[in-house]
Amino acid sequence: MVHSYGRLLTIGLATTFSVQFILSILINLGLSGVPTAAMPFMSFGGFHILLEMTAVGLLLSIYRRRNTVDQPMAYS
Repeated sequence: MVHSYGRLLTIGLATTFSVQFILSILINLGLSGVPTAAMPFMSFGGFHILLEMTAVGLLLSIYRRRNTVDQPMAYS
């Protein structure tokens, strides 16, 4: 149960980026009917680029603090 919040947040953000990336590729290949979807980190800007940078900042913060939580001690 240690790091469960960080793990779930990381999985959620990675899934979001993956879906955006795959959807953008499918649109460019003509295999998806959704006309507008921006590729993550590759557009001209807007509010979504701010959200993507915030998500990357959260991921980096989780990675930086991964060893600061005390691990449960095994009793011998």
